[in-house]
Amino acid sequence: MKKLIRLMVLLLVVALAACSSPGIAAEYKEYKDEGITPMYQNSMELIMMGNQMNSMLDNPQQADQYLKTEMIPMLEESKALSEDWQGRLTHEELKELNGLKDKELGLLIDSFTKLSELLELTADPGEDFEQKTAELSGEISDKQEQLEKITDEYTAKYEKLDQEYGSE
Repeated sequence: MKKLIRLMVLLLVVALAACSSPGIAAEYKEYKDEGITPMYQNSMELIMMGNQMNSMLDNPQQADQYLKTEMIPMLEESKALSEDWQGRLTHEELKELNGLKDKELGLLIDSFTKLSELLELTADPGEDFEQKTAELSGEISDKQEQLEKITDEYTAKYEKLDQEYGSE
């Protein structure tokens, strides 16, 4: 009899826990609307900003200033949003997806920071200009390779989840 009561209490606890957290489809919809969409909008704006920065490359100081004051802060805003969602999400699949986005944004920030260093170096070349340029270029390339892998993984996971939960 005690085993039966314990089993019933355990089942009740599990049922209450399931009722208290939203289903994955509902959580996915909320995350997509309030998390993914704003981050996507920021990335679209960053593409336009990248075009703007490219037009400034003849003046490395101006391009660097634009990168530091406009582009990196927007990435940091997206990363803060991603970190906030990571703490709010309850379903592991969504946490994994958002974790990939968080890694992607971190790599972008690191990559843009290295690009800023390269622009600073270009604006004021010193003795070791070629060596430092080669090192920074290599670091940026490494980050870009990592980014491509994470972006591909994120895209595949997103498409799978959107196919499963996006229409509900």
